[in-house]
Amino acid sequence: MARKVCNNKVEFTACGKTLLFRLSDKELKMLRRSSIWYKGEDWESRKYGYMYNFSAYAFFDYDVKGSKAGRFHVAFPYHDFEKIMWDLVN
Repeated sequence: MARKVCNNKVEFTACGKTLLFRLSDKELKMLRRSSIWYKGEDWESRKYGYMYNFSAYAFFDYDVKGSKAGRFHVAFPYHDFEKIMWDLVN
């Protein structure tokens, strides 16, 4: 089984806190899909976006899992934010 390559740095910002994660290409695609976007936007090539808190928690619980989900839950308690911003860092 091939090792998962996490070559995308994504910075999450909410509640006055910032947290950096390394995501795989598949996880980045799921992040873009889980974000807020409007009809006609090209969501597949976005470099930043916003997510509602329930969407962010669902993303980390079902798409990412593991230690990344735990770090996210500790840094960003569910009721402390309504939207979270993410930004692709190169």
